[in-house]
Amino acid sequence: MTEPRSVPDELRLIEEDHALFKRLIERLQETLSASRPADEIGGRKAALLSHLDAHMEFEERLMLERGYPLAFSHAQEHKGFHDQVTAVLDGLKSGTVTPANLDKLLLRVHDHHIKSHDTIFCRFLGDRYSLQEVDEGGGI
Repeated sequence: MTEPRSVPDELRLIEEDHALFKRLIERLQETLSASRPADEIGGRKAALLSHLDAHMEFEERLMLERGYPLAFSHAQEHKGFHDQVTAVLDGLKSGTVTPANLDKLLLRVHDHHIKSHDTIFCRFLGDRYSLQEVDEGGGI
């Protein structure tokens, strides 16, 4: 019998950040659906972007500390991810994004980043997780 693997702190923190991002999307969606005042909606958007920036900063610092060879390209991906999220949020103002499809668009951008870029980084952090385990929900 093999011992269960413990989740390294770095991976646990990354996973918690991803879950929080999804909760912030849900809170923004609920605020929009309830037709809350513009300042409340603006506050939810700001919280989402603030969390995103803090998460990316944490990941990028961790990559540098661990000598991750793809740190620069991952940081570039983060910039693109941030730009996509900002564009989706700006689409609410212009009408190209509706409250009904906001969460789907944000989650699609988020899930693409996790499956294509964060998975590679998490595998680098240790041989503790295989790509299959990640895909099955055992990790990021």
